[in-house]
Amino acid sequence: MKKIYNYILIACFALSATTCNAQSQFSSDQLIGTTWVPVIQHPVCIDTTSYTKSKKIMKGYFPKLNRSVVSYNDYYLSDTIPSTFDHSQVNKTSIGNYMIFYNPYLEDMTCHRIIMLDIAKGTLILERYNSLRGCFEPVEYRLVKSE
Repeated sequence: MKKIYNYILIACFALSATTCNAQSQFSSDQLIGTTWVPVIQHPVCIDTTSYTKSKKIMKGYFPKLNRSVVSYNDYYLSDTIPSTFDHSQVNKTSIGNYMIFYNPYLEDMTCHRIIMLDIAKGTLILERYNSLRGCFEPVEYRLVKSE
């Protein structure tokens, strides 16, 4: 009886380990044609984030200024955080846990870790660095458009 119990316990641990990490890497193809909004919008700016094969397009509208701002950043996915932005990876299907972005105006690379990407549920959770607080924090997005 004790052996059966041990086998059941091992099977449960093995099953939970494989289901917890069911999608440990993500594909850039999952993002193409999607538009997201933060679940918690900043009161000063209403923004959306869209993805093409090669660009992250951020649109912000500032109601008090009656002004819109758009930025286009090259991106790709990677399974590690690179030391420099690899421009040869842009516009290719990429796989990984990290979204790597390049801002041409600042000539700067940033990266976000993908916590969850579930198109069916309309949820994207990224962990990004908050320079004001000096720590990484999760940011949840809601899907508003998918092609």
